[in-house]
Amino acid sequence: MNINDISFLSYLKKFQKKMGITDKKNFSLYKYSSEFLKFLKNEYKVDTSLSSMSISDIIEEGLQDKLQNPEDAGKQGKNFLTDMLLNMFKDSDIIKDVDYNKNGQIDKEEIDSFLGAIDFDGDKNITLDEIFSSIDKLKDGTLQPLLSATPSEEPPASTDSTGGTGGGTGPTGPTTNTDPGNTDDTKTKAVADMSLEELKTEKTTRETSLTEAQNNLDAVYNGTNENVKTAQDNYKTAEDAYNTAVENDENISAEFKKKRKTNLENIANKETEIAETKTSINAKESEIFKQEALVGEDDATIQGLEAALANLKSSSAGDDKEKAQEISSKKADVEAQLATAREKKTNDEAALQRKKEELQALNDKKDAQEGELKTLETERAEIENEIATNEKYSEATKTALKTFQEAKTNLDSVKSTEETNAKNAITKAKEAVTEVNKAINEKTKAKVERDNSLKSDVFGENVQYTTEYITDESGMKYMVIKPADADPDEELPALVYLHGSGEVGGNDDTLKRSSLPHTLLTGQTLTPRGKAGEYKFPEGFRGYIICPILSSGNWCNQNAENGIRSIVTNFQKSHKVDKDNIALAGHSLGGMGTIYMAKHMGDVFSRAAVISGYQTRDKEGTIDISSINIPIMGYVGTSGGDSGAWNYMAQTVTDPKTGKKVRRFQNLVQVSSAHGDAPGWSLMEDKNGNGRSDFFEWLFPNA
Repeated sequence: MNINDISFLSYLKKFQKKMGITDKKNFSLYKYSSEFLKFLKNEYKVDTSLSSMSISDIIEEGLQDKLQNPEDAGKQGKNFLTDMLLNMFKDSDIIKDVDYNKNGQIDKEEIDSFLGAIDFDGDKNITLDEIFSSIDKLKDGTLQPLLSATPSEEPPASTDSTGGTGGGTGPTGPTTNTDPGNTDDTKTKAVADMSLEELKTEKTTRETSLTEAQNNLDAVYNGTNENVKTAQDNYKTAEDAYNTAVENDENISAEFKKKRKTNLENIANKETEIAETKTSINAKESEIFKQEALVGEDDATIQGLEAALANLKSSSAGDDKEKAQEISSKKADVEAQLATAREKKTNDEAALQRKKEELQALNDKKDAQEGELKTLETERAEIENEIATNEKYSEATKTALKTFQEAKTNLDSVKSTEETNAKNAITKAKEAVTEVNKAINEKTKAKVERDNSLKSDVFGENVQYTTEYITDESGMKYMVIKPADADPDEELPALVYLHGSGEVGGNDDTLKRSSLPHTLLTGQTLTPRGKAGEYKFPEGFRGYIICPILSSGNWCNQNAENGIRSIVTNFQKSHKVDKDNIALAGHSLGGMGTIYMAKHMGDVFSRAAVISGYQTRDKEGTIDISSINIPIMGYVGTSGGDSGAWNYMAQTVTDPKTGKKVRRFQNLVQVSSAHGDAPGWSLMEDKNGNGRSDFFEWLFPNA
């Protein structure tokens, strides 16, 4: 059996003949749906239990063994199913305004839009029972999504005649599901890649670690450090035993006992004084570190203002009086800010100097105290030597002395080790804070310069781009095209671009070969023509182009909407985006998605551009362009298979608001290109095919 023998139309003709139906023009398969399924099952054995089997089983078991080429089973099974569903329900109340092509067949865009309306986005495991249940819910308005966005593996993506992955006129062409792997969000982000906001958060974290290290040093000095406390307790026990032994030794004179006791008390008091002074030094060093950071921030602000002032002084207004006034006003403002910043730096430097002098006084005090302690310890050594060597003193006293000396040596060793460890931790923590402070100062300098210079032109010439491939938490992957010199703290507009059917199931490499991204990244269209340099991308867009990637199916459903909402929300968390200038555009299948999202996500997008789009449906039916509440522009090719899009976009309709006959897309530009390269030429041409396009300027009039 070949493909033609199992096509839907061949089965439909046989069914009509069997049922004795002669009025085929008014025939409604919707009314005969149950009989038709039984006919397929019982007489032609397309499957063993059609309504309860998964589509995967229908394709694999019901068709594969009937084909000479089993590889055709998947494609033919889907075509059979979609043709059957559309014909079964096209004359019901569910599907209205169905468009047919010149051969009298339902356009593939119609099939795709219908399947999107019933939430069938390519999941082969959904059963016909579930689809019919979904359609019943669609009738009464209670339809809920049935499918996940998990793709099944598809054949490799096809390419269009231009050599890129074209949008094509079909919404669900063969695709590839290439997954290069998720972006590893678990890795620590490098300081250099952080925004100013992220750096400030990181600084707080690192300063907390520094404070903990400084507190640990204080704990060594005040004896609350666990290791020091244990050694201190052991020392105290040995000291008490030593004192008792001396007091009980009748051979030691009262005068000598008093001298020894006084010496130990003086040593203890002096060690306490030194510990208190060291604690004060630790606090003062912390103050100085913070004050030095303030002076560094002052320097960054001053350098940014000085750079901004230099830029303003070199700016020329020509004969533009308004611009000259703007420059003059900005110069005066920057000069005033600069004077204030310089005064602040002078005050901060004076405060820093005072703190350094106070630190020096504390260090001098500590040196004096340690000198006094050294004298007391020399006296103690002489006393202990007398006890250890005098034969008159008891062995009990000598043994207690030895235990006391060992405990003292251990205590001093533990204190020294813990102090060294705490100081090393402080040094490391300060290095970490210093690293982030330097990065903050660089960002601050750039931000101050940017904020106080003339506003950058969003449409600057010769913009160089970089790309990044990201997996959103929703599971939807996307590619970001952004200016190579974009600062994470620079607020930029964003365009969300929805690709055509040729890129479904693809990846970032697939997108780079498609029309609009290719033109942005190379400055050339996929189909260059004319004299060398005659058509050249005239200027770049200084903003983010966010390109979501469909793993399967189409854009016109809740799953796709949820994914795009998640991407836009999460992207704004990691990038500064001008929330009033987030626009939407899409080509072919993506053009249909643009119409859908423009209706359902008007709270997110400011404007929309549909490139070579087709009739689009949601659960409420065919979407009326006039019902969309954000400004919408249309672009369409003039040749090479774009006539279908032109016929839809340029069709005369009645404006429900005015009652007048108007084009469906009242703002519509034709570009002299084939369907697959219409996005690239939309960036190149005006409506006359010359000069330059206003594509970005129209989408971002306030950027």
